[in-house]
Amino acid sequence: MSQEFMDYLSIVMRGLDEHGRELLGGRGILADAAKRLGISNDGDLIIYTYRRNGIPERFKIRNFSDKKVQFFSSKSPQLEDEEDYKLPFFNQQHFKDRSYLVVTEGEFDAVAVAQLGFENVVSLPAGAGSAGKVFREELKYLLQFDEIFICFDMDDAGNKAADEVATIIPPHKYRRIHLLKKDMNDVILDDENFSMADFERLMANAERVKRDTVVHAGDCDDDEIFMVLNRGMESGFLGLDEVLGGLRPGEITSVTGDTGSGKTTICLNIIYYLSNQNIPCWVTSHEMRWQILLQKMGSLVLRKAIREVPVLEEERESFLKWRQEHSLYLNPHGAEITLDSLCADIEFACVGRGVKIVMIEDLGYLGGTGKFQTERENIEQAMKVLRAISHQFSVHILLIVHPKQTKDDKGFISMAEMKGSSGIKQYSDNVLIVQRLDRTFPERVEMKDVVKVRVAKNRALGKEDNIYLRYFSSYDGYQHLESLPGSSYGKVI
Repeated sequence: MSQEFMDYLSIVMRGLDEHGRELLGGRGILADAAKRLGISNDGDLIIYTYRRNGIPERFKIRNFSDKKVQFFSSKSPQLEDEEDYKLPFFNQQHFKDRSYLVVTEGEFDAVAVAQLGFENVVSLPAGAGSAGKVFREELKYLLQFDEIFICFDMDDAGNKAADEVATIIPPHKYRRIHLLKKDMNDVILDDENFSMADFERLMANAERVKRDTVVHAGDCDDDEIFMVLNRGMESGFLGLDEVLGGLRPGEITSVTGDTGSGKTTICLNIIYYLSNQNIPCWVTSHEMRWQILLQKMGSLVLRKAIREVPVLEEERESFLKWRQEHSLYLNPHGAEITLDSLCADIEFACVGRGVKIVMIEDLGYLGGTGKFQTERENIEQAMKVLRAISHQFSVHILLIVHPKQTKDDKGFISMAEMKGSSGIKQYSDNVLIVQRLDRTFPERVEMKDVVKVRVAKNRALGKEDNIYLRYFSSYDGYQHLESLPGSSYGKVI
């Protein structure tokens, strides 16, 4: 076995004979480059030296005329006792320049790169199929180089091997060279003028590992940058639409306020307006029974408080007709909701009924039903899920949020006082705070039935402002006020 190794070593030390130079010359391989990389011949047999750190360890023998005839010699006598011996890369050595390493699939491809002037080149010991194995075994060797250029064959096997090694070496080191020919040997055969500068361009354009979460700004869609934000669905309140830019799909608008401030009724006014625009809506409430929800909607349709005043037969028929003609959906079992059932209901409403607006009254009831121990954690989890669902189904969610407590009877509420405030503030796109000004200024008769809606958060446009509405108890409706009654007080309100 040792004699075999020594015989091949002597052939390699001799270099290519005339027949060998002719064979390799036909493949565009220069004799001096082949010698530097330890390639020689014995008749039609091409002998490749596998070295580690410049020391020959084994020889690969391949028939030039019949590539199927291929075998490896015995190991170096110094390695015969190593039972777990692992074959290195072809031409593996300690290169002085550690800035790059080119890895090809075949030995002739490595020689083609070397004779262009790039000495830091190795190749796989047994084609594309050996890529993963040798990359794992020689990872320590590979990691010493700043960049590793993968120059495998441009076929299915080569591409598969390139994808595999991309999972082994660090992403910031990986570069994939794309060739116009099958391999580098074919490149230099096809173009005898192919030069160092040409290969440098291939290296400069080599593909990096891509991650959807780390994208160069220059690769982002130009049109998206200069696209004006789409205006969302109108809420029916002019001032609110001017500040928010409408209610856009994939967003959450949280509405909070003191008890009895009108937050639920304002949201139902929005639902009524959208329903009249033929926009399908779904309403679910943990606290308000479906009968009351429809009574409020009937009051808006008929412009009379049907809970307080008897309706005429023709009015009854008018509302029932409106109810049938509009895509308004309710949840008659709101008190039985869990987060999982809520998600399933939203998916069915959006996919099965084409719903574009979902109104949810209060997540506080989910605070004690989630997998976490505290109400705050369960509400935060619910907000994460609702935000994902709003994006998945392109639905706008109107979320009514109750406060934890109020500081006084004036109705002042801040975002910090919302139940589950941290999660709601973080995951809401818009936050509206409703305040009854007749509670804030009881001595001012002009503030009776006036409500302030403060836009406390506006993720899309960044605008914050106050919108004023007047409440009409005669039909549970609101109308936008162009100016605040007693406008000289406007600045302090």
